Amino acid sequence: MLAANSLGLGAVWCAVYPFDDKIKDVKKLLNLPENIIPLNIIPVGYYKGEVTPKDKYNKFKIHNDKW
Repeated sequence: MLAANSLGLGAVWCAVYPFDDKIKDVKKLLNLPENIIPLNIIPVGYYKGEVTPKDKYNKFKIHNDKW
């Protein structure tokens, strides 16, 4: 994902495991053997619009030796 970003591409981690329906779909799509269990898929592509960084910092989620 970092390599994709360095090339100006976007990428996103999409969980497959432990969801049985998603595992089944990905196995079928990629023609995976029965003994292989996919963990995730990572779609890669170009951004549709302008990308701005998200500020997810929340000082109330920081706990220093207490809850």
